[in-house]
Amino acid sequence: MNDKYRNYSWEIRKRLNKIYRRVESVLVECNLKEWGQAETAEELLDGKFFALREGNETDDLEDIVATFPDELSAPTPAMPRPVLRNEIYGRFKAGIACFVARDSITNQLLGVIWLRDWYYPNVLPLEKRASKACAPSRLYTVPEARGKGIATALLCYTLNIAKQRGYAFAYALIRPKRIFSLRAFLKAGFAILGTVLHGSRLGCPFQVFRYGVRLASGSFPVVPVVIVSKVRHDGSTLLSMIRALGRNGVPVYLLVKGPLTYTGKTRYAHRIEQFTGDITDQELIQRLTAMLAAMGSCKQKPVMMHITENDIFNLHSIRPFLEKHFTILPMGDVGHYLEKANQLPPAVEAGFCVPQSMVLQSADELDAVCERMQFPIIVKPLARHTVGNFLEKVLIYDSPAGFVEQAKQFFDDERTKLLAQEYIPGSDQDVLLFMASCDVLGRARAYVSGHKLRQKPPGFGLMSSGVIHQDDKMEEKSIKLCELFKIGGFIGIEAKRRQGTQDLYYIETNFRPEAISPLAEIAGTNLVLDTYLAAIGEPCFACPPRPSASYMNLQLEIEAVRVSVGEGKVTWAELLKPLPGPTAYCLFAPDDPLPFFRWLVDAVRLKIMRALNFLR
Repeated sequence: MNDKYRNYSWEIRKRLNKIYRRVESVLVECNLKEWGQAETAEELLDGKFFALREGNETDDLEDIVATFPDELSAPTPAMPRPVLRNEIYGRFKAGIACFVARDSITNQLLGVIWLRDWYYPNVLPLEKRASKACAPSRLYTVPEARGKGIATALLCYTLNIAKQRGYAFAYALIRPKRIFSLRAFLKAGFAILGTVLHGSRLGCPFQVFRYGVRLASGSFPVVPVVIVSKVRHDGSTLLSMIRALGRNGVPVYLLVKGPLTYTGKTRYAHRIEQFTGDITDQELIQRLTAMLAAMGSCKQKPVMMHITENDIFNLHSIRPFLEKHFTILPMGDVGHYLEKANQLPPAVEAGFCVPQSMVLQSADELDAVCERMQFPIIVKPLARHTVGNFLEKVLIYDSPAGFVEQAKQFFDDERTKLLAQEYIPGSDQDVLLFMASCDVLGRARAYVSGHKLRQKPPGFGLMSSGVIHQDDKMEEKSIKLCELFKIGGFIGIEAKRRQGTQDLYYIETNFRPEAISPLAEIAGTNLVLDTYLAAIGEPCFACPPRPSASYMNLQLEIEAVRVSVGEGKVTWAELLKPLPGPTAYCLFAPDDPLPFFRWLVDAVRLKIMRALNFLR
């Protein structure tokens, strides 16, 4: 009676699912033409305790029915065993290939995978729909055999067979909650393409592709992230880091110089500790020790991220303590490359053109700049910790007249070290961007390229708006440059396309998350999260970015537009054209609105005060 009721209940729920069902799955791809895993079963099984072979109805049907996990039926209800047996029996009769892993001694069934033709061609890019593709599916291992490499070996064995049978690509749909299956596919050579929404509406099937993935909360080890800064940084960079991690369930701890007027309002910071004024190394160690105690015991060391290059330099004195208790990002010899002059030789080796440059350490070297370099030139700090009296991001000088006298004042502070470079002609849109998350060897795991739309001030300032724009030449050179740096973590590279020749001239590299990282996140590639996953030893769960997305810093954009229109470079009609969507904003985020509202209140209050002062 119970079996009859269970079968009847399952039939009702199955028919309801046909009326409306919506499933979200991660789409992964493997190019079998370029796939380079083990070629033979002997290589896969060398030293292993299990055997791999193609399954059959006679030997494997009953064992598959007995071990089939209920979660593979989701989101539909788990099938009663008689119904499941008929379904698997029908698969064997239909000729769908099945491969099994069995214990070499006891012959116990350890894992199963099925191989069939790909069944959702409409969600693939147009250029790939004509290729012969297969779909490894329903991969599982029995609970006592998990974590022993059986799933990866079984998948590699299946892909070898698929390649021999003439398939060009392999695709699979994996539920976000089945994180162990997703890991196995990534280790076997698959890459994430995005998300597929599929199901049925009023009995009509549908499939929709969407860029980006949302992994299930709690899928990874809960390893906290600690952000430490001796420099007050209450703005877009810190806020974007917190959101990129906190949205995915990563606990973020802050120990920063305050006050945090805007960042302190975010909902994604797990704990915020602030200090005012200068803090000694001993006091910083004590605060960090107390924070570690509050976190409790973790299987892995917490990850420490830096906001600016200044923090990398300022915390160098307590580096032994930090390395003992934290996994530090960026990884590698980043201190050498903090000075921009040291970035130029690797940039040349990577294929970039490098403008004529001179390092300025004293006022005595200013005359040599006028003699050796052709104006106009730009002047910027050699590194963030060598700013001294140079308070601008960059300055441009059109002629030697006035350059020496104005530049002398910068060297009143003996810490000042500057870099003078040839100015490369071009508009704001000729400034190209490359952002990547790299492993410890500097290999790019995921990346996004684009270009600026406007800067403030125009020509050589901070980016106020920019867009995704794939540039193969920029990506090729930047990926090679990352490998030459051999630094793990978030890396942002800027270059400028010279008007007329279209040559790419290297500008600089930043070795920490940037304020514009939401541009990558809105495009479906969370680079900040991927640097965290790389630090805790997880494979890359990022996917390629969507072809169009944009970023806007409202505060800088308003000023950049006003200056551009005032100089007659553009018209309001051109500036009011909508940016390609979706658009990420600096402070505003629909899921975290309080920092923006606080900024808006301060901005309106400032305008009112200025208006009242003007009337007086």
